[in-house]
Amino acid sequence: MKRLLTVIAVWIALLGTTGCAPKLKVSDEELLHARLDGIEAQQRMLIEHQQDQMEAMDDLRKQMLAMQKQLGEIEGQQQDMQNKLAARPAPKAEKAAPRAARPERQRASKPKVVVSRPTVVKTVSKPAPKMSKAQQAKADAAFEHAYQTLKGGDFKAASKAFAGFMATYPQSRHVPEARYWLGETLFTQGDFARAADALRPFTSMPVHTPKRSPSLLRLAASLKQLGKSAEAAREYNRVRLDYAGSMEAETARKELKAMGAPEEKPAAMPQPAEPPATAQAGPEGPTWSVNIVSVGSRAEALQELAKLKSLGIDADQVEVEVNGKRWIRLRTTGYSSHDAAESERRHMVELGYADAWIKSE
Repeated sequence: MKRLLTVIAVWIALLGTTGCAPKLKVSDEELLHARLDGIEAQQRMLIEHQQDQMEAMDDLRKQMLAMQKQLGEIEGQQQDMQNKLAARPAPKAEKAAPRAARPERQRASKPKVVVSRPTVVKTVSKPAPKMSKAQQAKADAAFEHAYQTLKGGDFKAASKAFAGFMATYPQSRHVPEARYWLGETLFTQGDFARAADALRPFTSMPVHTPKRSPSLLRLAASLKQLGKSAEAAREYNRVRLDYAGSMEAETARKELKAMGAPEEKPAAMPQPAEPPATAQAGPEGPTWSVNIVSVGSRAEALQELAKLKSLGIDADQVEVEVNGKRWIRLRTTGYSSHDAAESERRHMVELGYADAWIKSE
């Protein structure tokens, strides 16, 4: 204890002689390190802030896509309501009370001849029963599941999903599109016979049926792969005549030329059934189209189409040849003005398709 007190006394004496405590000297290198540490901390804060902003932008983008999907569903529901209203039979007028029978005039010179007219029974074709809201919701979910499977690149599972969807929900509005995708997935797997069987019903469908023109092209290609050149040429001619002036018709014309098959006249082709009275005919023909992206393989095309579908874009595909190489071009059509097509092109750029361009037809 005494020794400790002695040390303290000596320390106090030293402070008294020097007048201040010993100073610690900080080098310039230590100051530089301290400043660098501060700059690094600020950089980390800025990076974290930037990441937060990017996550917020991703959330906004997802919300926008979800809103677009909801808008598409609402438009589909509105179309269903319009179809229901149009298909509803007009109210029948009440039958008037039967008039009192007039006394028949008797002619003495000729006997009365009573001729009984056959009763004519008018048959009114009833529209197909509509799906309930619950059934339509289940059908939409099943169709979306098949699309997600296709988007994942599992074409075998996707073909089974689309076939099961059509068997379970034959009255869904998605059936034509599901049939088209079934044919595409089977064609991509090399199962040309089943692809042709899946796509053949499009030959008797109305011209304005969704996905009819690309389905007929794929049907013709399947028949060509099976060695049925005459049937393939017939379907190429059907596309050329039903969709004259379109890119599908131009593709069909090139295939006919490559096969050495003649271009048939319109009178030689059987015409499909006319659209029902409730269906509204489309315009005479699209003026502008938006070319979204071109890919080099069928598998890539299917994945891109599924991706576009998930974004609410109903695109179709057409094969083109550029500098001797075949490409599959994905596009949207039916724009009546350059401004409308340009607006859609800008939308595609916002979705990540920076090379989208418009083309007049």
